[in-house]
Amino acid sequence: MEEKSAGTQDRTHLEPPEKRQMKSLIVYDSVYGNTEIIAKALGDAFSGEAEVLRAG
Repeated sequence: MEEKSAGTQDRTHLEPPEKRQMKSLIVYDSVYGNTEIIAKALGDAFSGEAEVLRAG
């Protein structure tokens, strides 16, 4: 079996660019609810997978 150098990676297993999606995590804290509204709107607007969590 042939070893690869540390700087070389086998990228043949990656999906085509049109199928790749970034995962996002949005963490917020809100006293009056305004930041919560914005955080949820950002989560809905992101393409790909977005999780919105309240801190605390």
